[in-house]
Amino acid sequence: MIEKKCLMSFGCFVLVLLICLVAMHIMQLFAVSKWVGICIGGGIIILTCVLYFTLRKNNSYMNYVILVFNSIAGGIIISSLFVYLGQFPEIWQTVLLFVFLCILFFLYCLCTKLVFFQKHYIISMILYFALLLIGGILGLVLTDNVIYPLALILLSIFLAYLISLVMKALFEEEHLENIVQCSFVVIFVLFVVLLIISESDAVFDGTGFDVNNNKKNYNPYSFKSTAFNSYTTLNL
Repeated sequence: MIEKKCLMSFGCFVLVLLICLVAMHIMQLFAVSKWVGICIGGGIIILTCVLYFTLRKNNSYMNYVILVFNSIAGGIIISSLFVYLGQFPEIWQTVLLFVFLCILFFLYCLCTKLVFFQKHYIISMILYFALLLIGGILGLVLTDNVIYPLALILLSIFLAYLISLVMKALFEEEHLENIVQCSFVVIFVLFVVLLIISESDAVFDGTGFDVNNNKKNYNPYSFKSTAFNSYTTLNL
């Protein structure tokens, strides 16, 4: 039905997404600081980087280990975001999101059989991802459901594995290496979550991320230093 290369990317995406979400909900069981997930996930990423540049060359099975570890790291890192927000998505919501993203990925794999998707693969990928991104942003703005922040973060993983579909590979082993490289999108996830939870003026009110700045009056043309007063509040 779909090319073997696409099937590999789809299978790895499903596995990675599942492990990531399970790891996120396991972290929900513990009362920890918002920095715990960041620190643990960051440590795992450092480990996988070491494995990628050392042991992977002599052991092909290490690719699977790296893939799984990066998935776990992603879930643990994402948990820090929801510790910061003070609310995790319900498990049934996460399951629905998981199924929805898997269906969307498989649908794109089916579309790769179309001539337009083969000739204009970059445009097709951008348009497909843009539609999903717009949908996620609208959901974040218009609703108070915490599933949408999760959906937007997972879309970065979704895009990474879409990109793996068009990366050159002659054999399964070579494509697996491409997929492993794409799994390091978890570094981007780390950066995004770290940016959100460390931003002192970010306010989550259940409908999105608002930024409030209280600025003291000052003359921008004088030699006086600009003073900012910022605060962060959390509405549960």
